[in-house]
Amino acid sequence: MKRQMTKACSRAACATMILLAGLVQITHRAVAQAPEFVNFETPQVHPIALSPSGQVLVAVNTADNHLEVFDIKGGLPVRRGSVFTGLEPISVRMRGDLVVELPAKPVDPACSVVRLDLDGDVLPMSFLVFPDASGALSLTPHDATLDGPSIRVERVGVIGDVTHNIGYWLDPVATAAWPIGIGASQSGTYRVEVDLACTDAAAGSRMRLEIEGGAGAPEFTVPATGGWQSYRTIDVGRVELPMGSHRAILRALSKPGEAVANIRSIRLIRETKP
Repeated sequence: MKRQMTKACSRAACATMILLAGLVQITHRAVAQAPEFVNFETPQVHPIALSPSGQVLVAVNTADNHLEVFDIKGGLPVRRGSVFTGLEPISVRMRGDLVVELPAKPVDPACSVVRLDLDGDVLPMSFLVFPDASGALSLTPHDATLDGPSIRVERVGVIGDVTHNIGYWLDPVATAAWPIGIGASQSGTYRVEVDLACTDAAAGSRMRLEIEGGAGAPEFTVPATGGWQSYRTIDVGRVELPMGSHRAILRALSKPGEAVANIRSIRLIRETKP
């Protein structure tokens, strides 16, 4: 039985495009107009990825809005081609080796649509944030799903010193959520650290981190840090993460000031095994 998959990316906001038959995941930052400088300014997050077989290497070409594909079966990279991704790709992750050739010139510069006709069933694979080699989960702004009015990913700084944070958290109904995955040897108790900033006049918001499928929902009060870009890392509690897929959701419970907080990252650091 034939199945069809259609994926699209839009210039309207940050988006995730699934290319190469759902085996390569590309995150890119879309902007309202072409950048004024020839060289890219957006910092890369995960610019290079190796296929599970170790035979295909892909790298984002942020300045040229392309994904570069290399064959490394012979030991040295041999360029096989490139794929147009949309404006400023910053991250790529491989899920397999199947490569789909796309036209060199996209039909539309703002929105590329890929249609694949496949024989047999399609196994969808969701994006998950897994613990790194040190056993810590890093939840960053670009991996978050933001829901609610005004909340967005902010870019702050100049070339060579650019940072991103979740900001404009003006309405407490807004949420930030991350899909996370815990392997069989990675379950246990995790200590939660939040890197945040808040002007003194707006301090005092209450927040809670919930783990769907896990145990523990630490609550904390947003401290005054001296400004919206003066960050401090605080320890907010612990959660239990069993093996499997989960969803971490950061909520605001109250907002006494103009905004809740700016969130630069959340780290879940494994402390004990079950």
